[in-house]
Amino acid sequence: MNKMLMFLTTMFAVLIGTANAEAGFTYVGSWDMADLNGNGSVSDENVASNPWYWVNNPAVLSAREAAAMLFGGSYTDYAISTVDSSVANINFKAFVDGWGDTTYFSSPADQDFKLDTGAPGYNDPFGGPSFSAFVSDHGSSYGTGILVNYVFRMDGAAVPEPASMAVWSVGAIGIIVARRRRRQITA
Repeated sequence: MNKMLMFLTTMFAVLIGTANAEAGFTYVGSWDMADLNGNGSVSDENVASNPWYWVNNPAVLSAREAAAMLFGGSYTDYAISTVDSSVANINFKAFVDGWGDTTYFSSPADQDFKLDTGAPGYNDPFGGPSFSAFVSDHGSSYGTGILVNYVFRMDGAAVPEPASMAVWSVGAIGIIVARRRRRQITA
């Protein structure tokens, strides 16, 4: 009877699940490649007073690095999407502008992509191109609301589901019971 009870308990625990809870994401904001100032106007994007204007040679950033700069924390805390602000649609891609190259406006790049050739900075790519997810260069010619990078923060690390812990507990109890029985039989 005890073997049958242990078997049924183990099978029940296995059936209710053994997976880890996945880290979740929460939408925290976005930036528009045509409106880095966030004021809804593209007219002030390509001006010398904008530190992210390409002629000012801004730092080259991946989309996740830009998210960390804007929202705090480490770039590894974030996921980027070009689809919308829904967690269900995260595609881990980003709109990235290139020095003389808009390839990644029509075909988004990986969220960690950036390229800085030549001297450091976006506007000094001699010897090769530069690509950045946070620069005022070609985005303003596309208009607002088109080239938006949506930002999601990870809620936390994967943790065992209670069902997984139940399976391990039942297994541990089974081992302890089996050892005690062996000791009683040999004594």
